[in-house]
Amino acid sequence: MRQHPSAIILLLAVLFSCQPETGGLPPATEPTVEEPGGQTDQPGGQTDEPGGQTDQPGGQTDEPGGQTDQPGGQTDEPGGQTDEPGGQTDEPGGQTDEPGGQTDQPGGQTGEPGLHKCSETMITDDMIFSSCCSRTTTSVQQGFDYDPVDNTLYFSQLNRWYRNIISWTTPAVTLSTDVAPKYMGLSCFSHGNNFIIERTASGEKYVWAPNFGSRGDGSYGNPWIVSRFPLKETSGVKGDILNTDPDDNYYFGVSPCWPAIDFENDLIAICAIKKTYVYRLSQLLALPRTKVTLPKAITYGGIITSTGSTSTYDSGIPEFTGKPEILARDATTIPPLLEFDTSYSQRGLRWQTFCIGGGKAYFLRMGDVPEGSVIKHDSYIEVYDLSTGALLRPKVQQKYMQDIDGLVARGYVESNYCYAEPEGIKVMGDALYVLYTCRGNTDITVRRPVIIKISKDI
Repeated sequence: MRQHPSAIILLLAVLFSCQPETGGLPPATEPTVEEPGGQTDQPGGQTDEPGGQTDQPGGQTDEPGGQTDQPGGQTDEPGGQTDEPGGQTDEPGGQTDEPGGQTDQPGGQTGEPGLHKCSETMITDDMIFSSCCSRTTTSVQQGFDYDPVDNTLYFSQLNRWYRNIISWTTPAVTLSTDVAPKYMGLSCFSHGNNFIIERTASGEKYVWAPNFGSRGDGSYGNPWIVSRFPLKETSGVKGDILNTDPDDNYYFGVSPCWPAIDFENDLIAICAIKKTYVYRLSQLLALPRTKVTLPKAITYGGIITSTGSTSTYDSGIPEFTGKPEILARDATTIPPLLEFDTSYSQRGLRWQTFCIGGGKAYFLRMGDVPEGSVIKHDSYIEVYDLSTGALLRPKVQQKYMQDIDGLVARGYVESNYCYAEPEGIKVMGDALYVLYTCRGNTDITVRRPVIIKISKDI
């Protein structure tokens, strides 16, 4: 049937009147980078916590000793240790950039709707992933990891004898003081931050942990080695894994050498005092084991006197001072894929820890708070591009952790003392998981690990 021209014109007019209006995208802008104002490389992570705490909270755990919330910390140039130790340079020569699959390490849940941004000013129930206790309630958590395959949380703590405790439990939003039922003791390893749990294709689990720090450098705070060893439950100090036990060790020529691993994309990053180095993980695994002599003398082992008391602890290792010879895979024989500046202190912030995933590195940092402030910590996240090293998002404040009313209402802190120290960060799928050690000062003395889940798009 032939259409009348006027009918066609009318139909076209109706159709065009139904199209939505578009305003276009705003012009892209480069992120503003605040230049550091005379900051030093002195790392952050130090707290204002008093000493003398023990690991014996009302008989809840069999852990001897105990630790303070004072982490001892890493120093800028401890014992002459720098990012260029023993004649090593930032340009180690060697292998090619060959990819190689590693394990089936879970990448977390993807496509999660409704994740909050880190710019939230109030904490809400759906932001809290877990608040269950780790192995002890009197020591600060130094780091964490999470395996979504079997829904297991892992925590590390450092007691006053510089003994690491890695414990594991099921995540739960709770105020219970029940402690994690299983743990693994590590003697004379490191400070406890930046440990990683690996799940292999066959379902076995391994721990990656910094190792071979020096006893005098802030509670083994400046490790030279990253060790990989099976995860296993231990019992009592005599069952501890000693720092000399692992036979799968990795040497990067820098101290400290804090690791972060993206198993899915076959990458490992090593954060030192001034720079972060990125390697192909499969290349490291393929390196032969050779004997490596550390370029600086360290001290470990022996009988250790407890912080804040006269009690002693036998580390299980004869005291050693010198340059140990270690069987390790020498990463200084291959070039890193990337190295970029991530100094411990910059833009007025201090380094706490970091993670990598999805082509980005997420650095958790801490800023200063006014003297006498009820809020004891000010946390920030900074995001770097792992392909270029460019700083994508500088100094993004975690404002939700300054919601004192919200934290008090949930029983994590007290209104006159809001202690919430940022201690860990992991990226999995679409989410960032950020660990805060929370407590009050009078009625709430439990060091409770509160893990916040937010969008990784910050």
